Amino acid sequence: MKSTSPFSINRYWIISIIWASLLLALSLAVIPAPESTVVLWVDKVNHGVAYAMLAFVLILAVDRSIGDRERFLSFVIAFAISAFWGGLTEVLQIMRSNRSAEVADLLADLIGIAAALLLYWWAIPTVRSENKPIRGSSS
Repeated sequence: MKSTSPFSINRYWIISIIWASLLLALSLAVIPAPESTVVLWVDKVNHGVAYAMLAFVLILAVDRSIGDRERFLSFVIAFAISAFWGGLTEVLQIMRSNRSAEVADLLADLIGIAAALLLYWWAIPTVRSENKPIRGSSS
């Protein structure tokens, strides 16, 4: 029997939870913050890529849970969760003596999140007026 629930759990939620947990663990790890300017630049790229990956698996999870009927809402939810997680990890770093919270890190997170969601929006178009499924789906 098929579920009539407007929201469903799928494998992308599991991947999202694992990835978010890994990001938190790495953010709070006993690894001193880099001091070199070159390493700092690479650190911002790492932040952007890490949170782009989180946003991408979250949009997959939300989009498949809610369905195509509320696509914009899927993007808002994925952005909000990803941005909240990025902010939370920065705030929690304040409590670590070997880490510090940086606005630049959060900005890099947000840029990565936005880039991933824009890429998804562009790569997976839907035509609502004709009720066509997402490209590549078999349903």
